Amino acid sequence: LSIEEIRQVRDRLKELLKEKQEILGKKEEEEEQEQQQEQKFTPEEISESIERIKEEKGLDIEFKVDEKGWVSFTEAKEKIGQIVEILKDGNCKVTKINLWHNHLGPGEVASITEALKDKNCKVTKISLGENNLGPKEAASIANALKNKNCKVTEISLWGNNLGPEGAVFIAGALKDENCKVTKIDLGFNNLGPEGAVFIAGALKDENCKVTKINLWHNHLGPKGREILRELEESLKEQGRGVKIIF
Repeated sequence: LSIEEIRQVRDRLKELLKEKQEILGKKEEEEEQEQQQEQKFTPEEISESIERIKEEKGLDIEFKVDEKGWVSFTEAKEKIGQIVEILKDGNCKVTKINLWHNHLGPGEVASITEALKDKNCKVTKISLGENNLGPKEAASIANALKNKNCKVTEISLWGNNLGPEGAVFIAGALKDENCKVTKIDLGFNNLGPEGAVFIAGALKDENCKVTKINLWHNHLGPKGREILRELEESLKEQGRGVKIIF
């Protein structure tokens, strides 16, 4: 190639990079607008909607709604069926649900994920931390996140036992075109170097919408950490800023 041809190629590459950054910028703007259009309810409105549903369906589950709208249920494991009934009700205004440290098993997780796939469910943020979930539960969660009706944008799976096998399922969900997750916490899950490879593969997929991910304390090893460092830098150069905590 002549010097002039090399310059032309270089200029064209710059144009393509600029076009890609503009497209990504528009995509991020659209996603931000979409999030702003999400239904927002006051804690009082959320509480009233749950009480009405409880009365209509004869439910006796107790709950709390904090100042930020997060809903937690008493005896969540034992009364998971009632939680599902509430979430699937068209009049339910729950958008954030905290199921942290409830000793949930495969059956309970399967029930919750079925609710997340329901068209009436409005949940956008869910915490499933410290439930000793494994690969089987990860598969159920991933299946829900890939469903077009699922509205979840933020999910915490902190402190479980997903392992490399569970990472495969979660990675598969994150690169699915229907998945809406932008923030995910996978800290303390024994993912290992192998798990880091699977997650990295998902993060660089064009369908992945994640902007922040926590992979802290996963025994990633030198290899896993190097993969993630290189990936974060590569995505930054592409105009896809992803905050990776490890």
